[in-house]
Amino acid sequence: MGKNTKIIKSLWGNFIFSFLISWKSSSKLFIVRIVMEIFSGIHPVLLLYLVKLLIDSISNNLQPEEKINNAIIILITIFIIEFVVIILTRLGDIVNSVHTDKISNYINIQTMEKSKTLDIAFFDSPDFYNILQLAQRDSNSLHVFSWLSLNLIKSFVMITSTFLIMVKLFWGFPILIILLSVPAVLMENKFMLHLYNWGIKRVPEERKMDYIRSILTTREYAKEIRLFNIFDNLINRYNKYWRMWFDEKLQITKKKGLWVSISAILPQIGVVVVTIYVTINIIYKKSTIGDYSLYTGSSAELIAAISSLIHSITSIYDNSLRIDNYRKFINLKHVIATTGKKIPDKKINIEFKNVTFIYPNTKNKILDDMNFKIDCDEKIAIVGLNGQGKSTIIKLILRFYDPTNGEILINGLNIKEYDLVELRKLFGVVFQDYSNYAFTLRENIGISDLKSINDDARIINACEQSGMENLLYKWDEGLEAYLTKKFEDSGKELSGGEWQKIALARAFFKKSEFIILDEPTSSIDPEAESNLYNKISTLCEGKGALFVSHRLSSIIMSDRILVIKKGKLHESGSHKDLIKLGGFYSYLFNLQAEKYNLS
Repeated sequence: MGKNTKIIKSLWGNFIFSFLISWKSSSKLFIVRIVMEIFSGIHPVLLLYLVKLLIDSISNNLQPEEKINNAIIILITIFIIEFVVIILTRLGDIVNSVHTDKISNYINIQTMEKSKTLDIAFFDSPDFYNILQLAQRDSNSLHVFSWLSLNLIKSFVMITSTFLIMVKLFWGFPILIILLSVPAVLMENKFMLHLYNWGIKRVPEERKMDYIRSILTTREYAKEIRLFNIFDNLINRYNKYWRMWFDEKLQITKKKGLWVSISAILPQIGVVVVTIYVTINIIYKKSTIGDYSLYTGSSAELIAAISSLIHSITSIYDNSLRIDNYRKFINLKHVIATTGKKIPDKKINIEFKNVTFIYPNTKNKILDDMNFKIDCDEKIAIVGLNGQGKSTIIKLILRFYDPTNGEILINGLNIKEYDLVELRKLFGVVFQDYSNYAFTLRENIGISDLKSINDDARIINACEQSGMENLLYKWDEGLEAYLTKKFEDSGKELSGGEWQKIALARAFFKKSEFIILDEPTSSIDPEAESNLYNKISTLCEGKGALFVSHRLSSIIMSDRILVIKKGKLHESGSHKDLIKLGGFYSYLFNLQAEKYNLS
């Protein structure tokens, strides 16, 4: 397929794509805008013709009374048309503004809906963030493209109507003006493509600038930036990336300005030729005086229409390239298959069978031929050094990723056979990198089970289970207290340990059949940690549970401990069995026991 064919195919695809979005966002406003654009394309030519009739009526040999009557009729018609145009222009501003807002909202929702379908693996890839950056930056091109496409209709109507008028004078004139306009189109397209390619190349710099802006204006980094006095260093970094970004763009913009200006002069030659020709015709009485205003005005309108068309085409081409970026994001395909239909039983047994896992775009095996089973009511702890695959096991159970090799079985069936949403409903989880939400306390906890978010008794019970009941009762607003000051001056600022208790309460609020806690007490003081683990047997009674913790004293109560080393299951057994074994677990435990006098 040739390059031009690909461009035309892409343009046509983007026309359809943008028109569909315009239609879906508001079909009524879309139709109104098309009608208004068609009228605005006919209006200038109609006025030119009426002015010609007015001039000819005044300058011919009719009686004065007849001239006045004709003039009045024409002037009233012109007045009515102008009045309608004024009303439609004001109405058009409103329609365009409202439709643009609707399109923007549709795009935002579509983007968020798309992000819901993307696998966690996408968020581990720098390439994905480049795609996302381009999609977010260029999504605005959709409503611009839609507007330009409608403006294209207007330009075509104007060109057709002026062309038909000028053909009566001489068929070669409109063709001459159109041909002289071609270099401007070519120059605009050339530099538009150049700027687009430059923009793609400079996305990494844009992301770095955005990142530096964000850390200089975000509370999360405020203390360390002031402590280390790195404002100037970061601003210098920003200026370095900006200079790389700006200098090259400036050179392209200068060249574009020069060549586009030169090519824009050429169509005016055609206007001069038309003006001379019609003037001579009037002198030799081959044309009327009104023809002068008609044909010179039509020439000007034709150039204006061609100029508008050139602008629309080049802008459409530029925005089409940008829409390609947005469509590339929208067309991303998830890897985790969601075709499973089976509904899992509430009581689940989990089995890892020869599971090997390598993160996408990496080579190192995080898990290597892993085999183990977890019964439905077992309390299992996973132990190991950092980076040995403990959290990865949790991600695989939740199907954030699929194994590279081997399979995970739930009640004897491959995990892929289960409905993904129903599968994840079984698990109440506190992640190591749990999330904090700038919502109310109720929303922060109830977000794990929105159907029951107004069940105060359940929320309070979850607070008590996680050890944060004192936090709940110290605020007058209670459950409606807003957390963080991001949106509310009265918002409550919490410590890391308090946020972690909220994350725990969120997991307990969700009535799950299997509890997963990944470093659930890393920010909690030792007393609160001890109280929490003393409750865990009660909280998880009749349920399966999986714990990951570096504090080995906290997992003594586990039914079984899985010791992970270099991605393999190194040891397995109860605390007493593993201590008696005197292996790697015993070494780690005794190392901590010496530090904390736990022996």
